[in-house]
Amino acid sequence: MIEIYTIMVALSLIFGVIAAYFSINSWKRWKESDFDTIKAKVFLDKSFLDYNFKLSLSVVWIVGVFISLHSIMEYVEIKGSIPYGFYGIYYIVLPLAMLSLVSVTYTWFKLLGKHTKKFS
Repeated sequence: MIEIYTIMVALSLIFGVIAAYFSINSWKRWKESDFDTIKAKVFLDKSFLDYNFKLSLSVVWIVGVFISLHSIMEYVEIKGSIPYGFYGIYYIVLPLAMLSLVSVTYTWFKLLGKHTKKFS
């Protein structure tokens, strides 16, 4: 079972690196973008707004669950031992949180890639 937890943590780290890559490149593209074009694309495309809204809510929910689980684990560890099954939930939520972050950053990366002066 330890191997599965190790794989989940490694997967989470990989997702974190991917999200960092998209975030950094999106930030660069944001600086070089035509703001009026991006504004029109974002606010006139209802499907983008729906998708981004759902992704944002899922990130908040999953990260909130992850932080809550982590807080509970810390509290239980102070009081005694943590039940083994609790780790399974914790290590499943971690990659889900990171995958949600990758989804949000990739969505913005794609949007900004279409409307930059340098990258189009």
